[in-house]
Amino acid sequence: KAADPESDKWKDEVLKACKQLLLQTATSDSLVRLKKTAINEREQKDLMEVYFCLQQHSCLYDFVDAELQGEKTQFVQITTHDTLPSSVQYEELGRKLKVKFFPFFLQEFDTEAEFTGKICSTILEARGKAPLILAIQCDALLTDGGLIACARHLTCDTVKKLKEEECLLAQVHALYIIRIPRRHINSTFNGFQAKPWISFHIDYLCPQKDEARVTKQMIEDSSLAMVFKMNSRRLCNIIPDALSM
Repeated sequence: KAADPESDKWKDEVLKACKQLLLQTATSDSLVRLKKTAINEREQKDLMEVYFCLQQHSCLYDFVDAELQGEKTQFVQITTHDTLPSSVQYEELGRKLKVKFFPFFLQEFDTEAEFTGKICSTILEARGKAPLILAIQCDALLTDGGLIACARHLTCDTVKKLKEEECLLAQVHALYIIRIPRRHINSTFNGFQAKPWISFHIDYLCPQKDEARVTKQMIEDSSLAMVFKMNSRRLCNIIPDALSM
């Protein structure tokens, strides 16, 4: 039902939708900092409920299972602090989800033609045996933001062109995974993308044990320092960034 233009209800709905889109790209530790903002306590709890209960930020498996199992082609950009997955990890993940991952690093390619050629050949050789996910990876510290933006554009155009030419022999999704540092850097990389792209942040791509997983209750009860101390593995990932400052 269309919103009534005479009321402010539609404005509230649009504002809520925009907040949820931005929340998709938030880091878990940023939820701790809500306590230091002017946002009222009720809205803080609502935002945490959406982040931890409705959105998929826990691991890559949960995200793919929830968001990339439909028939519609999806274009997704995920930022993470974690180590980028290996081919072996993708194979294991694919077996569990009954999809086929085709991972490659953006830095492998020297030209646009080489990059688009790889996408085309990968899709055409899939032969419809299973839904396939083009997993394109890079590190934001090592890759120019303009190059990432160009690659996204080429990926979208190439997949759409193959679809229009009825060359897609399997369900195809494009998944960009970009590793970003915790500390601020001067970069042209943009973590938020508009349609047709879906932007998300997943701190750690691999499933965490219960005692290491950041939860809504942990965020509500702990300081930012305590959240970091609860997971020694996460501290190991933070230390290299800190030493390079």
